[in-house]
Amino acid sequence: MARRTQTNLIYSQFIRFIWMLILVHSLKNALKCANAEKNVTYRPFRQLDMLQHYKCTDAVVNNTCTCIAPCMEYKSGTDYCVVKKCYGYDPNTKLCAKSGKSWMVALCLQIFTTSIGGTAFLQQWGWFAAVMCLVFGPCFLRMFLGCCVKEEDSVELLDLVIKILQGLCTFAYFIIWIYLLVKIAENDIEGPDGCPMVK
Repeated sequence: MARRTQTNLIYSQFIRFIWMLILVHSLKNALKCANAEKNVTYRPFRQLDMLQHYKCTDAVVNNTCTCIAPCMEYKSGTDYCVVKKCYGYDPNTKLCAKSGKSWMVALCLQIFTTSIGGTAFLQQWGWFAAVMCLVFGPCFLRMFLGCCVKEEDSVELLDLVIKILQGLCTFAYFIIWIYLLVKIAENDIEGPDGCPMVK
């Protein structure tokens, strides 16, 4: 009976693992779609690339000139200005705006997906990997060690150790969630392009 219960536990953990693989794969596809939007030209304020440049409004004097917008800087040795990092310029409205990840989206993802969505949205892959290890680590360890253990007493001891490990991992997971939530709320974390989030 104990062996059957043990087998059912391993099967349920394996099903959870497959479900999480599907979830991570779906999240990966969503990120690919989000990254593809960087090349879409219809979005205002999106800095398409570092070669986005505009002619100076006057002649170049002493290796400087007047740019058409305050979010631009003169490109030395040329007769044009380029858009500064972390800014975008819309030539139709002639307005500058900060270009970065949305602070509100990052905050909502961090609150409602408990670190998984927030870290993926901001492409903080180190934190994302840490969270995934805390979620799946005990499950992988149980599946691996469960194949090596034969005696009933050893299986019960292994289950006890894994439950304690799961409790510690859950505690660490929520510590990371709260820490990153505070960092995002204070806008103290940068996006993948090195720019601060835009409120």
